[in-house]
Amino acid sequence: MDIAICAGERSSIILDYLSDHDAFIIKDARKLRSIECGAIIIDVAMRGADAFQVIDEVGADKCIVIVPEHFSFLSSLFASKGAAVVQAERLFEQLPKAVLGLGDEAHRQLGDRIRRVLDEFGIRRSIRGYSCLLDAVMIAAKDKGAITSMRSNIYEPVAALHSSTPVKVERVMRFAIESAMARARVDVVVNMFGYSLREMTGKPTNSEFIARAAELVR
Repeated sequence: MDIAICAGERSSIILDYLSDHDAFIIKDARKLRSIECGAIIIDVAMRGADAFQVIDEVGADKCIVIVPEHFSFLSSLFASKGAAVVQAERLFEQLPKAVLGLGDEAHRQLGDRIRRVLDEFGIRRSIRGYSCLLDAVMIAAKDKGAITSMRSNIYEPVAALHSSTPVKVERVMRFAIESAMARARVDVVVNMFGYSLREMTGKPTNSEFIARAAELVR
């Protein structure tokens, strides 16, 4: 897979790291719009073009965006558009998975199906819980047994991806689900969960939501 790299001072290091791929460096981000390649690695701090404009023009499914850890709100925005996000501070820990995901058509299609389910249920893309739920459902969809141990199989891996803690991940997921439930249409809730909702609260737990979403996208 051809990979274009436009990441400023990190470009040469990334190029060496991706020696097994047909990677090349683009110094002028404006040229990204006119090239043909399988993936594009861009730095949110790059000069010459706005990262959001590049994503809109070349397609989010081809983009890996490098974002500083303390700009978590930007990570959520890029993820909401469907781009892969890696943290600058953990670049070479997260980059292999991001490159593999972009090169895997089945992985991209699964991500698109998950986004449709989250959108239909009313999970807002602007909140952090959206991207955490996206990753959680991705894990559960690929491994049916993952849901049996939420902390070790779901919360901890997702927390690692977002440089967070399992407790915080659990909390933002719960907030996202409960916020959506407060304004969800009855027919959508019934279609997704039927009579599996807990009678006491009428709200799916994190594990119930993730398990059901995973079933819908498999």
